[in-house]
Amino acid sequence: ARKLNLMPESPMADSFFQGPFLEHMQQCADQDCLTTLYASTYPNVLIQNRWWDVTIELTTDNILLFFAVDVTMRLNLEAELATSHVIVENSPVVLFRREATDEAKLVFVSENISRFGYTPEEFLEERIRFQDIIYPEDQEWLGARIAAYGDTKNWATEYRIFTKDQKVRWVYDKTISVHDAQGTLTHYEGVLMDITDRKEQENALAESEEWHRRILETCSEGFVYTDPNLRIRYVNEAFCAMVGMTREEIVGLPARELAGYSSRDSIAEQRQKLLSEEQRVFESMLLTKGGDEIPIVVHGNSHRNSEGELIGHVAFVTDISEQREVQQLREDIERLSRHDLKAPLNAIINLPRLYLSDKEACKGLSEDLRETLMHIEQAGTDMLGLINRSLDLFKMEKGTYRYEPGPEDIGAVVSKVV
Repeated sequence: ARKLNLMPESPMADSFFQGPFLEHMQQCADQDCLTTLYASTYPNVLIQNRWWDVTIELTTDNILLFFAVDVTMRLNLEAELATSHVIVENSPVVLFRREATDEAKLVFVSENISRFGYTPEEFLEERIRFQDIIYPEDQEWLGARIAAYGDTKNWATEYRIFTKDQKVRWVYDKTISVHDAQGTLTHYEGVLMDITDRKEQENALAESEEWHRRILETCSEGFVYTDPNLRIRYVNEAFCAMVGMTREEIVGLPARELAGYSSRDSIAEQRQKLLSEEQRVFESMLLTKGGDEIPIVVHGNSHRNSEGELIGHVAFVTDISEQREVQQLREDIERLSRHDLKAPLNAIINLPRLYLSDKEACKGLSEDLRETLMHIEQAGTDMLGLINRSLDLFKMEKGTYRYEPGPEDIGAVVSKVV
């Protein structure tokens, strides 16, 4: 080492050798034991900022021969591979490679198959076959699907597997086919990802949607959902029954096409005002498939996402045909009560009274006939009272009743009741 001027104090040594290798050389030189260097190998020696595998041989002429192989690239690749290995083993993605045969033997499984309770050796040594951990109800359709894929370059599917402790987990399987130089399919390789949490969330969402859908479908009121441009995206059965159309006929139509002709102009005029309100209630006319118009009340509101962006409009539609008919009936009753019924009732009440008050006319009447005339008068009076009370109730419902207190014969009231 001294002859080669490679001792620590040498500037050449400082620039050529670094680290533990230089320290070892210095120790050997100090102890005058260069013979111990005979055919010695030093892996991963840092020389000139690169890594080398160094072999030193001492010849019979006491000449040191240095053989050095640059292993910098190999060490870098090994470091990258080790990093990748750590990333893979700590990721939720399991890597696999299997033969493209009927047996589908696994030839590689990453260590993180342990997240399902298994070890790679259990599959590689065929103590467990992957087919055996697939959920029974998924085995048949999955096998048929894989067979249908054949040597398709890549494909993906979702199915269930059993963990080692017999819990059921959903997995996402992304597979690609591998071919040799002659183009023959030799292997399948891909990734397996646990998607159980996502599936549970999807199922919970689907159940929630189904629950709300059942509520809407069993609702007696019509329900309409439109996009921001008021094009219909969903209606329930009650709304379909109102207009006499199927859901397929309605979905996709602009909402204005179902507005009655008598209300289209007014709706068009008020459209901007109505849409500017988050919640709105208004009356309109609904056009049926047969061309009839139905009076309706619409309770609508804007539908926005979590960011406040408008994504649609929701409306509950109530058919008020019966209410309109009842209203018309009440008005007819009021009109009849005021004019058509009171006039003949007054005659029924007053004629018996006038006849009985004429003594000359009543001389030949029997007592039974007199009593009958009195009953006719009382019946007319009672009927007039019922009509007046009905009118009072009608006025109360409309909010137009005026309370006018007056004297009343309590004894007469009690006698009527008893």
